[in-house]
Amino acid sequence: MVHLSSKCILYVHFCDLALQSLFNIAHHHQRIPVKLDHPITKLFSRVSKGSAPIQKKTDVVGQVQEVVVNYFVHGEPDREIVASELNLSPRTLQRRLKEQNSSVKRTVDSTRHQLSISYLEQKHLSVKEVAYSLGFNDPSNFSRAFRRWEGITPKEYRKAG
Repeated sequence: MVHLSSKCILYVHFCDLALQSLFNIAHHHQRIPVKLDHPITKLFSRVSKGSAPIQKKTDVVGQVQEVVVNYFVHGEPDREIVASELNLSPRTLQRRLKEQNSSVKRTVDSTRHQLSISYLEQKHLSVKEVAYSLGFNDPSNFSRAFRRWEGITPKEYRKAG
């Protein structure tokens, strides 16, 4: 969850050139001081207010989910990033996940799926905001993934709900 004070520093991965120009930044990795009324702060605040279906777990899959959720604002984490966050070697992480019939890729995918349902139920979030908050660099990639998970588009899901 994002806790915001009157002034804070957010580390954001701006993977889309349109977002880079929207927020008037030159590099896709940049620390920017922002105030509570800044659009990016409002976005993170709106996303973090929603229910979080991911519970804190002590098993390796649960630990990976926690890392993944916290990393989404930077994009999609890979095995090396997750392993580093858990103070494991990438190979040890892979082996422990395999013991639980999982992988980093599978955990990222299932975590995105769970969170997408939760975020889409929050009508104040646009589909574009949901996509970026889940680490997708393009809303169309999110729509394709959501169709694979649910058999319908995010917009159709909202209309049905």
